[in-house]
Amino acid sequence: MNEKQVFRLLLLVFVTGFMTLNACKKKDKGDDDQSSGVGFHPPAWIQGSWTNADPLTAGSERYTFLDDDVVLTIIGANGSQDYDFGQYKQTYDSIVEIITNTQYEFRIYYLNNTTPDVYSFHLIHQDTIREMARTNVHPKYSRD
Repeated sequence: MNEKQVFRLLLLVFVTGFMTLNACKKKDKGDDDQSSGVGFHPPAWIQGSWTNADPLTAGSERYTFLDDDVVLTIIGANGSQDYDFGQYKQTYDSIVEIITNTQYEFRIYYLNNTTPDVYSFHLIHQDTIREMARTNVHPKYSRD
């Protein structure tokens, strides 16, 4: 190998390594990305409203997935209370999303806290999802 070929090989290795490291680094706050940042990107298959269908607690909770937000409505004896996850973005360090054809999971990392809140939903049927991470009960939700 001559000197020119060695230089090109080293340059290629350096550029490839730099691009790999850059792609793997944590996104800065404010970046909206499918994997990290401060923003929500629910997939199309889950968008809409889903109401708790578990026989013991039916109708007590509703998730509404928008294209850029998630809203949890807790329905109680005194009416309903909305928890709009997007409204609290200023308290988040980052949001990491896992999106597949049958799973939508988001992990909210708060400022100065290393333990995230995890919400995970699995598509069971086109009109049924199951929440997997937040409680040990794993309730089912039906599309409204």
